[in-house]
Amino acid sequence: MLEAMVVAVVVLSGLAAEGAALWCALAIAFATAVGLGCYLVYYRLAPWSAFYCGMVPLGLDALAMVFVTWRLLLCGNE
Repeated sequence: MLEAMVVAVVVLSGLAAEGAALWCALAIAFATAVGLGCYLVYYRLAPWSAFYCGMVPLGLDALAMVFVTWRLLLCGNE
């Protein structure tokens, strides 16, 4: 939710390039879907497998945040 709010604020303030919100929204939606899938499987796995499965959404959310930051803030109004 935080990532989606960041995208909305940056796009509505005019600081992002045209079309940047679409790519950011797709990245956020992908990370959310994979994370929900991992957490649904999490409770059916053995302890160490569950640990690694639970780490996937954390890493994927970090990558999504890096992508959103790069796409919205560092690319600017290209």
